[in-house]
Amino acid sequence: MRTVKELNRVRVGAVLGALLLIALRAGAQAPPLNETFAYDNDAPAAGQWVGDLTAEGEEPIFVQLIIERATSPEGAGSWSAWLTSFPFGAVRSECGDLAIDGRNLAFAHTIAGRTFRFVCEIDDAAQILTGDVFEADGEAAIAQVRFGRRPRIADCNAPIYFTGSVHAGAIEIPMSIALATTEGGHWLGHLDVPVQMVRELPIINLVQGEDGFVTGDLPVPGGAKFRLKINDETHRLNGTLLQGGAEMAIDFPIDVSYEYKELVRPQNPKAPFPYTERELTVEHPAGFTLSGTLTIPNADDFGPGPHPAAILISGSGQQDRDESLLGHKPFLIIADHLARHGVAVMRYDDRGVGRSHVPSDRMVELVMNATSADFATDAMAIYDALAQAPEVDAARIGLVGHSEGGLIAPLVAQQRPEVAYLILLAGPGVRGDELLRKQLELMWVASGADADAIAPLIEGFGRVQQMIVDQAEEAALSEALAALTPMFVDAGLASEIEAAESEGQIDMGLSMLNSPWMRYFFSFDPAEALQATNCPILALNGERDLQVWHEQNLDAIERTVREAGGDVTAIRYAELNHLFQKCETGHPAEYASIEMTFDEAVLADIVKWLQEKRIVHEQP
Repeated sequence: MRTVKELNRVRVGAVLGALLLIALRAGAQAPPLNETFAYDNDAPAAGQWVGDLTAEGEEPIFVQLIIERATSPEGAGSWSAWLTSFPFGAVRSECGDLAIDGRNLAFAHTIAGRTFRFVCEIDDAAQILTGDVFEADGEAAIAQVRFGRRPRIADCNAPIYFTGSVHAGAIEIPMSIALATTEGGHWLGHLDVPVQMVRELPIINLVQGEDGFVTGDLPVPGGAKFRLKINDETHRLNGTLLQGGAEMAIDFPIDVSYEYKELVRPQNPKAPFPYTERELTVEHPAGFTLSGTLTIPNADDFGPGPHPAAILISGSGQQDRDESLLGHKPFLIIADHLARHGVAVMRYDDRGVGRSHVPSDRMVELVMNATSADFATDAMAIYDALAQAPEVDAARIGLVGHSEGGLIAPLVAQQRPEVAYLILLAGPGVRGDELLRKQLELMWVASGADADAIAPLIEGFGRVQQMIVDQAEEAALSEALAALTPMFVDAGLASEIEAAESEGQIDMGLSMLNSPWMRYFFSFDPAEALQATNCPILALNGERDLQVWHEQNLDAIERTVREAGGDVTAIRYAELNHLFQKCETGHPAEYASIEMTFDEAVLADIVKWLQEKRIVHEQP
């Protein structure tokens, strides 16, 4: 059921309720079509490949691979490849270390913080691509891939595009559906959802029935099915999208001038930059490395240094150094702005992500089972290294934490009392179990639920949380979660069909809720660390932030620090959401469609506060 699936993915900074990212299991399989398709003899690897990744004892996982050869004179001879596989969290994700030699190819891809090597070959007819998958530093294959060539819609004769929106509860999701037929009479289709960065996602197993409707599967977690028919008189596409027991109507007009609309991110910095950057790699005492970018202010504007500095600490989930989300790069924008005002900035890939390397045999221990306290040791290691950097004034290093990072920053300051300042961006101020209950309440109401109707459900979830904190037996936890199922139906958050299909989801929900990270989060109260902090604190929150509610958390931070005699400045912003974007409702469904990444007024307030606290000196 939808809400149990949502619980599987909840963390403070997680996006809830995304249409295509619901559970963590394989979607539909995509068998090769019984047809031979044209290809470029000089570049047989080019094109779209659709198939499965299979590991021993596991269900096959859908994978789409698109390979392109540059055609422009300046890019002649270069190749690019993108991989999509929702169970791996990859959505048109660019592949690295791509090497193509005739019918042989190899590439690397990072999945859930682990880097894998794909070594493949194409058959003599250039219709089937097979290969092995290896750990980045392993010699034995851990999985196999088998893909079939499948034409891209744009390469077919007379492709037809339809654009419209479906409604998932109170959420409107714009999308486009492209359809075509092959010379052999097979239907082809793909889905574009720009606000979720979905592009050319194949609709597979398309078959036309006697009633004229074409049915097909969307290879997303949990599965989804289209039932479509082109109305020749109205030139519209009619039908339904069925997912998770919910049936969404499709009535899309034809789009004769269709063009995929790339996400616009006007704040992303563009060269030339008035600062320098260098890579910094730090050895963690636990035996892995953390890597990031140190941005250094321009010496002509701010002198040779050493400069005041900020360490950026990301929100929950494994994030890259830019805290990338839906095309947004908030940490890149914050680093750019601070560097332009005289602050050196260190932003780093979380453990197991990007260039922050964790040994593959320790991923479960160091990443999957890590808690906020463990991530605080990462920020400490970065702090200790930055204090030795010649460009940095060790007496003026502060921490800027977003969401869970705003919980981690005070933990670090508690262990490193020499930290010069803290900036908490939507940081928690209350225990995690309280925060999450309020988050779910706000999310569900924003999605159309009645506040009174969900009250018993919130109360019941609170009982489950306490059982998790008390480390209850799994059987009792599973029974308590199952007891919530009819409450979802009563609250209008799930249908009877979804409730009937919820058993497997309960097991996955239990695994997530009973994880070390969640147990720690539920029981952790940030008050002790906030009370122990002896540096000035700037705490910021948007009033439309549904994930970390300002009345619950910003009020608590301000009260806790002041009662302890600390220095705290709290600012709230009327129209901003959890990402500090101007928004309509604050629902995470809006994040991708908002062009601006981080409100300029907040950036200005940060610099002004740093100047008031004499961390940064005003330019003459």
